[in-house]
Amino acid sequence: MVNVTLVHFEKVCSHDNMTREFRVESRGKIKTIKVRSYSHGWATIQPDPICYIEDLAELVEGCFLNGSNFPREVMKAFEYNSVFEGVEFEFNGVTIKVNHKNFKKEEIMKAYWKGVKKRKKV
Repeated sequence: MVNVTLVHFEKVCSHDNMTREFRVESRGKIKTIKVRSYSHGWATIQPDPICYIEDLAELVEGCFLNGSNFPREVMKAFEYNSVFEGVEFEFNGVTIKVNHKNFKKEEIMKAYWKGVKKRKKV
């Protein structure tokens, strides 16, 4: 069962003075999430190098569920007000864009494995 993703802004990361770090509430394995940018309604997430795609997919799905404060907190942290369109991230060289139409964990996983297969063919 996927839970609603609740986050709290922690800090601006000193390595680039742009990435925002958020503490994730009630998440099993992922404790923080880094958002590299927020522009035109799209949040670009920087996954932790040691996280699993399944855990990240659950966290991202939870960002779209009713009750999630992710869009509001990201807009506040970046001082940018717009309609939340979605989340994008790169995981193991596969770029995934998630919006209100494909936010379910199963859809995210399908997009990831499709991207993995595509990369192997190249």
